[in-house]
Amino acid sequence: MDVSTVLLDYLASIKHLGKKSQVGYQQRLTVFSDWCSLAGVSLEQVNNRKVQAFLDWLKANHTPHKTGVNEISSRTANNYVTNIRTLLH
Repeated sequence: MDVSTVLLDYLASIKHLGKKSQVGYQQRLTVFSDWCSLAGVSLEQVNNRKVQAFLDWLKANHTPHKTGVNEISSRTANNYVTNIRTLLH
């Protein structure tokens, strides 16, 4: 199953959350879904190694918003992992 399909269903299910929370989930999970599409990763293939590969890609390709910072923070990485875990459960 395609991750983007599950993502759409998940985003529809979190309408009860605050707007900022919804936007945060949507932004982070869309980046993950796009990466899965590029990497050819289906929902059934998502495991710890795939999430680590995604984080490695994110650290190499993501541009932090803070001036002078070259890599995403551990807090940002943890937010991605938490959101991915929530999507999968």
